[in-house]
Amino acid sequence: MKKNIPPLQVDQLDYESLKAICIDLQDKVSKSIKVEQDLIQARDELDAELNRFRLMHEFDDLALRALSIDAFAELAAEYFSAIFDLPRIALFRFLPDQREWQLLYAFGLPQQLHEHKLKVAPEDLYTKAIIGPIASAAYQSLDFIELSTFITCPFFNPDGQCIGMVIGGATQADTKYYDPIDEKMLSSFSVMVRTAGLVLHNILTNFQLEEEIEERKAIEQQLRQSQQALKNTNEALERMVEDRTLDLKTTNAELQREIEDRKHIQGQLADRAEELLRSNADLEQFAYVASHDLKAPIRNITSFVQLLERRMAPQLDDDCTEYMNFIVNGVRQINNLIDDLLQYARVGQKEVQLAKVDFNQVMRKVFDNLYSLIEEQKAIIHVSNLPVLVANPGQMVQLFQNIIENAIKFVRPGQIPVVQINASLESDDICRFVVQDNGIGIAPDFQEKVFAIFHRLSPDTQHSGTGIGLAICKRIMERHKGRIWVESEEGKGSRFCIELPAAL
Repeated sequence: MKKNIPPLQVDQLDYESLKAICIDLQDKVSKSIKVEQDLIQARDELDAELNRFRLMHEFDDLALRALSIDAFAELAAEYFSAIFDLPRIALFRFLPDQREWQLLYAFGLPQQLHEHKLKVAPEDLYTKAIIGPIASAAYQSLDFIELSTFITCPFFNPDGQCIGMVIGGATQADTKYYDPIDEKMLSSFSVMVRTAGLVLHNILTNFQLEEEIEERKAIEQQLRQSQQALKNTNEALERMVEDRTLDLKTTNAELQREIEDRKHIQGQLADRAEELLRSNADLEQFAYVASHDLKAPIRNITSFVQLLERRMAPQLDDDCTEYMNFIVNGVRQINNLIDDLLQYARVGQKEVQLAKVDFNQVMRKVFDNLYSLIEEQKAIIHVSNLPVLVANPGQMVQLFQNIIENAIKFVRPGQIPVVQINASLESDDICRFVVQDNGIGIAPDFQEKVFAIFHRLSPDTQHSGTGIGLAICKRIMERHKGRIWVESEEGKGSRFCIELPAAL
């Protein structure tokens, strides 16, 4: 039963009591509004969380249906952006064989993102999602993305291996309308990343299995084709073996006859080679003996012509005197030719006796032998420091004397001969000497011929010589298992190159 309460009479309350009642009512209204706002905020957060879970569930369903990595990447970027309100986002796949990151999909980021090579090592990445500015040492190579705030997390396969990464966030300009992800959303983000990693792993595994299946099908097809081809080949080989066996019997008989013929021919060749060796030795001996025996009558002719010239001098006119000089010069030239022939024969007569040779001493001997010619022509000769090699000392003097003598003689009228002699180590077993002159030079067509016996570059009487000097040089080099050649241009001097074994 309700009690009858008499109505409150305003005039019965004093002012202070009324004021206290108003303040109490105002406080209760404020608390009611705050409770209502908290309820609205909680409802909004719950709606947002439910929407986030709905979108995440929707992503799970759609991602499992993705038919390619590109489709998955585009779908994942779209849902990451929508669920977590990310204005800029990029997804990467890690390629362990190349230790590189492959950009799968991106939007709202610089175009040159495709050109950058990420240097983040997968083992340096955080295993959980992180939020903040790009300041960690592991993420320094992401500075070019130019995000003022970001969230990132790697994708892992079931074995815990890193297979990708997602990066999202906002630039400085985006912060006006962008609410960064707070700590409450990190767990949802991590769940989303874990799901994306598993889906990406399944897609990669499926693709790998499909490729392996296709490869196995191709291999099986190749095997079937190979087996059929092998069967056909075996049948063809059996027929060929039968035919070849018959041919071999015939060929063996022919080969046996050919072997007998070759043995006969080899015997003849051996006899011919021995005969040639004897013939060469006889020819060398003949050249030596003939040249030596010719010198005596040559000396007699010279002596009697000079004696006749002195005795008949009062009765001889100028023509007769000139004829006498022609005879003496001709005999002298014959004598020089015989001397050169003797030298040429001596080079090939005996086995070369080798010893350590100081080529600086060789040059001093050469200069002593050519002293008169050098003084007469006022020749200038520059010699660098030369090595010590194993060679025949006498033949080395003869070799360089012939080359330097030609360099001094074969100059243009009125020109002072200048000769430069250098040596260099071309390899561990080859030493090259170079004799450079400023003479008349040699045309390309004659650079091989000058080493032939009796071949003279200048057939006139302006430059004396028998045409044997360079032939002797070539023969000396052959005996030393070396080589000699000339590099020249007509009118611009010559460059004689000599290569000798360098090992002591």
